[in-house]
Amino acid sequence: MAVVQLAALSGIEVTHIAYRGNAAAVTDLLNGTLDFMFGSPAEVLELVRSGKFKALATTGESRSRATPDIPVVAETVKGYEFRTWHVMSLRADTPPEIIEQVRKAATRIVASDAFHKKLNELGLDAGRANGAEAENFVQAEIVRWGAFVKASGIKAE
Repeated sequence: MAVVQLAALSGIEVTHIAYRGNAAAVTDLLNGTLDFMFGSPAEVLELVRSGKFKALATTGESRSRATPDIPVVAETVKGYEFRTWHVMSLRADTPPEIIEQVRKAATRIVASDAFHKKLNELGLDAGRANGAEAENFVQAEIVRWGAFVKASGIKAE
């Protein structure tokens, strides 16, 4: 979807190649089969640092604290924003007291220096630790990307 959004907003023509995961895409970019890809910093940052990949831009709404020298796509392509995110989820029937315990533990971890140090090593920025904020974010992303998929005609492969 990152590639399709880039093409839609910039007017470039691309051939989207669907991979089941980025490991094969990384291999294909390394061997010259693939011209470019979007990959998470955790997957590609060491390849960028070693000179095997050239990072052209990141996809968030602002430059990453871990890689402030790499511009965001939106600095060139207005309206572009694509982020990967992870949300800790529990079953809907989980007792409220368990949900609260997990939220408190997750908040402590996300606020810790060790967690932020590890994220920086991986080139990642911390997101929202608050459960309500995370829930609102997920719901907004479902609406946003649902509309984009419908408008662009993306089909599951």
